[in-house]
Amino acid sequence: MPWSEWITSPPYARSTRNRYRVRTQSGATSFIDADLPSVYEDGRAGLYATDVTTEIDGSDIGGTVQATRSEAANQLLGSTDWGGGIVQNQVLSIYTPELVGLPDWRAWFPDELDNLTEGVDYTVRPDRTGTESDSYVEYEEGDAEFVGWQGSIAATLTNFTSSLEPPLHGTARWRVISPAPPLPALPGPSETVASPAPVVYAADAGVDAGAIINGVQGQSLFADFSAALEGVGETFAVLTTTDDHGDPVTSGTGAFYQKSWQVQGGPSVRVLVQLPRWRYWIPDAAGILPLRQFPRDDGLRGTGRALGLRSSRQGSLSQTAYI
Repeated sequence: MPWSEWITSPPYARSTRNRYRVRTQSGATSFIDADLPSVYEDGRAGLYATDVTTEIDGSDIGGTVQATRSEAANQLLGSTDWGGGIVQNQVLSIYTPELVGLPDWRAWFPDELDNLTEGVDYTVRPDRTGTESDSYVEYEEGDAEFVGWQGSIAATLTNFTSSLEPPLHGTARWRVISPAPPLPALPGPSETVASPAPVVYAADAGVDAGAIINGVQGQSLFADFSAALEGVGETFAVLTTTDDHGDPVTSGTGAFYQKSWQVQGGPSVRVLVQLPRWRYWIPDAAGILPLRQFPRDDGLRGTGRALGLRSSRQGSLSQTAYI
């Protein structure tokens, strides 16, 4: 009962969370001008320079922090002047391969075995009982290595409020920042720290990953930005920010102007991981079959394989590889 030849699998795509999340609020509502458009322009100019605060979340902080924008102004009592401004929250999600568990991660039921039959093409190693994670395959010595990234965005504009007549419009942008910024303070996985130096990016920073331009309530974006990640090193960030909209800022309802919106959802990131070579145990030397490798749909399949397995033992081992 021999081993198969050594096999090199294509890189695996492993989903990962962001390692750090940087939340920055900027802007103010303390501007006073002769008319509403002037207040709005002052608010736009103050977004990246006025009352800026930043907090950094570790990877295990619960909840979803949204990119938001709020515009508000009032005509001052007893005056023709207007007071108000804009407050905006942007989110910078920073990714590193460390949450994937490199260099020790292994796929103990590699994709190639999905196309073979247990007991005919492969079987339990003679030095294993069938309950161990490595019951079917053996890997060469070596570390799993970082290869690159894949990324996609699924997001929606929500929670519009306004004193304006509909349809209302909002803009959201996603930008790849590489390399990620050096942060003045980093939290542990379950901690949040305040940054002494605000971390603020303009809406055109970095490389375009996707945008909803002048979208309406409920408008969604589904976009792959893997091309923007080609050549990116082991650390990068995705900036989510709101931006100007296409609605004229000339008047509100009476002496009041209000408009706000936020972004639900955001980037989904996968680390590409190259594993060492591996081999599997063949049950009968007289009936050796070549390893039948079939092309994958997208060249990479990193999750969900257990659903298509016919053997409960195979399924449990495949799931073990992805905990």
